[in-house]
Amino acid sequence: IVVSFNSLSVTHQCITSLLRILGPSRELIVIDNDSKDGSREYVQKLNEIAPNIKGILLDKNVGPGAARNVGFSHATGRNVLFLDNDTYALEGSDFIRMLEDKLDALNADIVGMCGIFTFDCKTYIHVHQRDVKKPLQVMAVTGYCMMIKKASFSALVGFDPVYGIFADEDLDLCFRALQKEMK
Repeated sequence: IVVSFNSLSVTHQCITSLLRILGPSRELIVIDNDSKDGSREYVQKLNEIAPNIKGILLDKNVGPGAARNVGFSHATGRNVLFLDNDTYALEGSDFIRMLEDKLDALNADIVGMCGIFTFDCKTYIHVHQRDVKKPLQVMAVTGYCMMIKKASFSALVGFDPVYGIFADEDLDLCFRALQKEMK
């Protein structure tokens, strides 16, 4: 699930990179938060690409958390990836599969790439650790790249829409997950 607001260029780059790794078994949901820069038209055209790609237009800017909740209401997979529109997949990197594998292997509810940078699509370096084969358990991951089990997100009743842009709706979600003893 990707949310766009007045950022056509970066949204296009993000979506183009995701289409290279998506495949027909994964869905892509892009929400436009009432943009005025051509993003709405771009998101609308995504509906013509394939049945697993959905472009949804909102009539007003409801903020990122509420827009992500709208996207979630259309999601059908067992896991949901929330990705900021200025994040993109490098060619040859299937970070979605990596997150799915970590979610399953760790029996976790939420995983993310908090602080991970990729340099060659094979080497992931975390700001706080050098051995990326050992997952680092943290209290929260940021919404720029967060995968969560669909059932866990439903149990948390989604992102709290009271938060505006850059207002920690992702951290709030993670803290509520901790309160419910999710990991």
